[in-house]
Amino acid sequence: DQGLNLVDKVWFRQLQSQDGSIFHHGDEREGDEVGDDEKMDIQLDKVSEFIHYIGFVINSYSGQELDDVDKASCHLFDPHTHTDLATYAMTNSHAVDGHTALVVACLYRHPQRPREWNLCIISEAAQGTMVQDNVDELQNYLRRHPPHATLLEEEEEEIVVDAEMPAFVPLEDED
Repeated sequence: DQGLNLVDKVWFRQLQSQDGSIFHHGDEREGDEVGDDEKMDIQLDKVSEFIHYIGFVINSYSGQELDDVDKASCHLFDPHTHTDLATYAMTNSHAVDGHTALVVACLYRHPQRPREWNLCIISEAAQGTMVQDNVDELQNYLRRHPPHATLLEEEEEEIVVDAEMPAFVPLEDED
C-alpha cells in the first residue's frame, strides 16, 4: 500500500493476486521448456486503488546461486507493442555471484495521476529462496530511495531550432 505495507504476494504457491490483477503461470523448475520458464501477467488497470507498489523479486528456490543458473534472465514485456521494456541477464553475472535472490524492480503509481504506473529499477542481489525472504529488503530499499515520478506538462512547447546546414566542403584526395 502507500505506506509500504505488504498487502499480497503472488508466487508459485499463490498464483493470483487477491484482486485478480496479477496472475503467475506457475513454476517451471527444470528449465527445459522453450521460452520463458516463469511468466506473470499484470493488468495494471485492474490493480486495486489502494495498491501503490508492485515489487518484483527473483528467488532460487533450490538455493542455487543465480549466476550459476543456465540462461537466467528476466524481462518486462509489453504484450500490446510486443517489445521488451527492460531485461536483466543473470547467468555468469558478477552482480549476483554468491546470491540466491535478486530484488529486481518495482512498479509504482504516479502520485498525481494514480492511473499511471512508473518503473523503478532496483537490481540488488540478496539471499532468499522464497519471495517472503526478501519483502523486508524491498520495503527498506523503497524507504531509503523513494521513487519520484516526473510530471510532464500536458502541452509542452515545441522547440524549433532555426539553423542552416554548413556549406559543402569536398574531401581532399590523399594521393
